[in-house]
Amino acid sequence: MSKLTDQQIVQLKPIIRKFTELLDNIEKGDPKRIPRLMKDFEKTKFPKFSPPFLKTANAFLANRNGETEKAIVLAREVADTKTTEGNICNTLIHIFKTFNESKYLTDVYQRIIDANPNEPDPLLWNLPFQLSISNFVKAQELAMKYVQLSKNHIKDKEVSIIFAAVCSYFRAKFDKPMYYKFAVKFIDSVTYRNPDLAEIKVNSLLNEDPNNRQNFETALSYLQTKEIADMFSYNPLQYLRMLIKIHKALGNNDKIGQLASQILREVNADSLDEWKLVVEHCQDAENIINELASKNEKLRGPQLARIELALHQKKDALPFIIEYANKYSEKPYLLGDIKPYLTNDVLPKLADVKDSAIQCLVKNSFTGEVDGERTANMRAQDLLRKNDRNSFIEAANVLSPYKDQSTSRVFLMRIAGLLGATTAQNKLWTEQKLEGIQYLSLLSLYFGNALRSWDLETLRTMAKHTISFCEKGTGQSTSHINAAINNYNFLVVDMATAFLRQITNNISLYGMKVINDWLHIIEDPANITPFKFEKYVPLEKVEQLEERTDESVFPLFFNDETLHSLVFPSARNEIKLISATTRILFAMKLAPSNVKEYVTELASITTGDAAEWKVFADFVQSECKTLNLESCNNVFVLGSLALAAKLANSSADIKEKISSTVAAASENLIGSLKLDELPEVYKTENEGQTKAINSAKELIMKILK
Repeated sequence: MSKLTDQQIVQLKPIIRKFTELLDNIEKGDPKRIPRLMKDFEKTKFPKFSPPFLKTANAFLANRNGETEKAIVLAREVADTKTTEGNICNTLIHIFKTFNESKYLTDVYQRIIDANPNEPDPLLWNLPFQLSISNFVKAQELAMKYVQLSKNHIKDKEVSIIFAAVCSYFRAKFDKPMYYKFAVKFIDSVTYRNPDLAEIKVNSLLNEDPNNRQNFETALSYLQTKEIADMFSYNPLQYLRMLIKIHKALGNNDKIGQLASQILREVNADSLDEWKLVVEHCQDAENIINELASKNEKLRGPQLARIELALHQKKDALPFIIEYANKYSEKPYLLGDIKPYLTNDVLPKLADVKDSAIQCLVKNSFTGEVDGERTANMRAQDLLRKNDRNSFIEAANVLSPYKDQSTSRVFLMRIAGLLGATTAQNKLWTEQKLEGIQYLSLLSLYFGNALRSWDLETLRTMAKHTISFCEKGTGQSTSHINAAINNYNFLVVDMATAFLRQITNNISLYGMKVINDWLHIIEDPANITPFKFEKYVPLEKVEQLEERTDESVFPLFFNDETLHSLVFPSARNEIKLISATTRILFAMKLAPSNVKEYVTELASITTGDAAEWKVFADFVQSECKTLNLESCNNVFVLGSLALAAKLANSSADIKEKISSTVAAASENLIGSLKLDELPEVYKTENEGQTKAINSAKELIMKILK
């Protein structure tokens, strides 16, 4: 769509006014009035050259009503017209930001920039967004254009150069180190100073060339100037650590030790990072330890430093380890503090230490009395290592008195999953009141169990909460980054973009999106749409996604791989299987020519524990005409077989075989769960567990009709 002429804009003014009023009503007005207002707007006589106001309004309304797919599809169609009308572009930006539609948002911003080549504002709208998606090359290019546009305006020129410095720094970190030099040059050319710019300059000088000693000396001289030193008076820890970083580059070991001891004396005497530096770089490390230990006997740092010093001097650290363990016996932090030192040689020599956690490691079993939540967790973990149903039940009974305490509740939730009691697991999960990133970092603790227990409602709830948290976080990220830039908190931008990458590249989020799609298409195959299909990627790319599990929710008291895998399982393999399977279902309707390739990909991972999934791969490979199905207990496989049979219009015999297998599997599952034998802490949800299984069965049966 070509740019509107002045005459056309005049003609459109009444329509634009009605359009903006309509958007305002959709956002803030009475929802009951919206249908009538939309009908009134539809009756508007739009000239042929008119931008797509009506479709934009429908996209905005869909977004307001929570109709994500409809909103995005309509917004994309509007964006594809290449309109530059300001109100429409602002609406598109709002929608695309909400759902992190980076490709389309980039296109809209660029279109506005192209339509206003001499205006700096569009550059400043786009720049924070490019940073939020870690497109540091584009961000740096935008910053340089801003410099060019601002060269005749003194105030804007300084701001533009600051942005150019910061974006050059980010580009150097993620693209080419040569841009560190530009970052330094830009910072030196402005009068404004703040701690973030100072740290960016120091980091740039240190990282531009690891062998350029002159740069290191320049960084040191710069940081020691009165102006810069005074700027860090409110944060001496940051300042001293920056000096340490420079002296490490210069190889000034004595200075490193001196600065580390200064931090311990003046800022934080318990900082183990600095104690390690003192041990490594100070000749009088023992005197420093004694000095600070004598000032405050409660400090743990100096005592741990004695262990570090003995190890550094290749002396026997055991007496110090024993002394520390005895002093802090039964303290919750003891095991975490000394675990790095508990080698196979050391552990047997701690037999006399009166600490339950240490004794678990020494004896490789829990032999004490349960006298509180901490020891209850030890006993429960020891039971879990047996890896059988009776031990899981006993472990849950041990933890039940502490179900209202956070650590035990998470542990009970995990055991509920191992017992197949996923409705009880979901109840405990809700009571835990997750915060933010925990929707991703703890997902593997319940994801697989819900699948194996046919608890599709729990899966639906998980998907809803996880996707909602992530969409909210990514949708608001540009605004947060923009605020940080405006406040010149540039290192916050660095951390924010790193955090955002962790979310968007997280395998748990991808898995929940796939599960969400599958649940929708199982309910109604009409939900198989190109919009949903475009998110699916080959297994190679799924493998590259990050899996981060928060193992800090409770400590493990045994060095046992079986225990670790039971408590903190990986969801990666299951997510790969459900992704490859769902991708095939979408392709059967939308990309039939790709089905063979996708089936081959799925078949490549259907070995061992995943053998059930090969039934689905073989069925689709036969064009859904031959089904070798003796038995199957996997609800995802059975549901996918049913949907594939429907899409391919398979014979009645095949559908009957799937139906009878589903009926038998659901009945067997209810029997195998032995719900009446579950601990009391889970029994209140027994009825819900049976209902969940029957609901899943009925859903699959409905597809086959």
